[in-house]
Amino acid sequence: MNDPFLCEPLRKNKDNLNLIQHFTIYREKGYSQFSNKIVGLESYLKRCAWDDDENNLVRIYLIKTRDGKDIVAYFGLRSGMIAANMTDDIKIEQQRQIFEEEGIKLFPEVLPGIEISHFAVNDNYRKKLSNGSTLIKGIGKYLFPKYIYPIIWDVGDKSEYIWYIYMLPAMIL
Repeated sequence: MNDPFLCEPLRKNKDNLNLIQHFTIYREKGYSQFSNKIVGLESYLKRCAWDDDENNLVRIYLIKTRDGKDIVAYFGLRSGMIAANMTDDIKIEQQRQIFEEEGIKLFPEVLPGIEISHFAVNDNYRKKLSNGSTLIKGIGKYLFPKYIYPIIWDVGDKSEYIWYIYMLPAMIL
């Protein structure tokens, strides 16, 4: 089966600058507690993402239809820190040992990480899929393991980082 989507960095294609202007997130009943964050994700993509990516503050990726005509979703990755004392995961101790072997001193409770700083699904695309009826849910749950995790794992493998997520609850995905 052919993959219906492709994932590319925002600035890979200048046409993406125009394409992001058609990205929309609707406010839906039952999500009022998230309304400002949701609207903020749309506004961020349209107004700030290109410049932030260009200035290396975040790396923005678009997940688009194979033909490149529609944005399905977008997400942002950036380096960050994670408090080691918040979890007793064995991986954290392994991270600490790797850095100590390299002669890198770490603050006792902090380790480098990869942050998923932004994630949103384009409601215009969901509406297109649903032929105008109730918006289709669950696209984000499909996209995470197929497109987002592989990039995170690749960066993590190259940098020996652990990763963590800042995002909306799963019911929004």
